[in-house]
Amino acid sequence: MREMLYGPFPSRNAVDHLAGQNTNAASRGQVIVSSQPIITSGCNNQSFTSSIIFPKQLKGGYYDLYIEGSSSFASGTSTIGSEVPIHIKAD
Repeated sequence: MREMLYGPFPSRNAVDHLAGQNTNAASRGQVIVSSQPIITSGCNNQSFTSSIIFPKQLKGGYYDLYIEGSSSFASGTSTIGSEVPIHIKAD
C-alpha cells in the first residue's frame, strides 16, 4: 500500500476525472509527495501505519491523494486504487 499526492488541479471536477487513470497518466502530472510503501507477507493479522507529510509550500487548489494497494498471489497480481479529493485554500 502507498499514497501519492498529485496536483494542484483547477477544480474538484478535474480530480474526479482522474478516476480509473493510470498513476503514470500525463493528466495526473508529477507526484508531489508520497508515503513509503507498506509491504507485508503472509496471512497473519497485522496492523500498520502509513504517513504522508504535505509540503508547507502547497499552492491553493484541488489535489488528488491517490491510495493504491496491491496483492500478489501464485496466479498473479491484483491492484486497486482510489482518489481522495483534497481542497487546499490559499492564504
